[in-house]
Amino acid sequence: MEKVKKTIEIEETMTKEQAADFFRMLANGLQSGSIDLKSGEETLTLSPTDMISVEIDAKQKKDKSKFSMEMSWRCPEVAKCCAGKEEGENQGNNTP
Repeated sequence: MEKVKKTIEIEETMTKEQAADFFRMLANGLQSGSIDLKSGEETLTLSPTDMISVEIDAKQKKDKSKFSMEMSWRCPEVAKCCAGKEEGENQGNNTP
């Protein structure tokens, strides 16, 4: 079986409310089993499984705070779990 790898990076400055909306979208996607991400013309749909590994890293310095979170899961069926949408396909309701 050929390995398929598709990545998308989202890095932008947003308001606190926009960041909260983005995290709500991620939480809704986790609950529904489908997370749709978009950056420019690139899209990626992830299908999280029931068991998810979560890593959280929080740091605070004098003038700066940082919060990072990473989630990962194993896909029992690679084609079903990690199928990326191609450009031009319809977007789901979870796209910020």
